[in-house]
Amino acid sequence: MVDPDVEWLIKGEKYYFGYKGSVLADVNKGFISKVHVTPANQGEGPELPKMMKYVETKRLMTDKAYDSEKSRQFLKSRSIKDEIMYGQEKTIRFDLLRRNLTD
Repeated sequence: MVDPDVEWLIKGEKYYFGYKGSVLADVNKGFISKVHVTPANQGEGPELPKMMKYVETKRLMTDKAYDSEKSRQFLKSRSIKDEIMYGQEKTIRFDLLRRNLTD
């Protein structure tokens, strides 16, 4: 039996077959609040509204996969501060966040 939702993804020169998981974590409470799974070939950005369903927050810190005008408008419509990260900024911000959680 083959799962009809499973798909191929080519990233660089590597091939992947399966699913992609996205995780939403509450950094203040220190736990995972939601997991969202999609076929491997599906982009993460368009899934943001589904990920945020039933989630109440004032800000969202995420990587550049969610960087689109549609995502920014969605966050703005829910009065959620957009903290989409890019490249080196991502590394620095996660290091700061990690320090804040352990202090």
